[in-house]
Amino acid sequence: MRFLALLVVILGIATLVFGIMFIPQASSAKQEVKDSLSSGVTLDNLDDTYDGVAQQLSQMPNTDPRYTMLFSQRTSLGLARANVGLAKLVNTAGIVNIIVGVGLVLGGCALIMRKSQSA
Repeated sequence: MRFLALLVVILGIATLVFGIMFIPQASSAKQEVKDSLSSGVTLDNLDDTYDGVAQQLSQMPNTDPRYTMLFSQRTSLGLARANVGLAKLVNTAGIVNIIVGVGLVLGGCALIMRKSQSA
C-alpha cells in the first residue's frame, strides 16, 4: 500500500511540473500573437476587428478586387483569434494541472502518514 501512496505522490509531482511548464508556454504564445499582429490591431480589439472585416466581406461580391485582400485579412485575424484562444486554454490547463498535482501530492502524503501511524 505504501508503494501506491508513493506512486500517487510521484504522479502529483509530475502533474505539478507539467502545470508549471504550461503557464509560461501559454504566455509566450500569447505574446507571439501580439507581436505578429499588424499595427492598429491589438489583442483587446482583435474580435471587433475580425467581426468588422467579416461583415465587410459578407456584403461584398466575389468579383470585387478587394475581396481577396479582405478574405486574407479575415483568415489571418481568425487564426490569431484561434491562437489566443488556444493560449488561454493552455493557461487554464496549466492551472488545473497545478491544482490536481497539489491534490495528488497531499493525498499521497496523507496515505503515507496514515499507513505509518497504523503500522
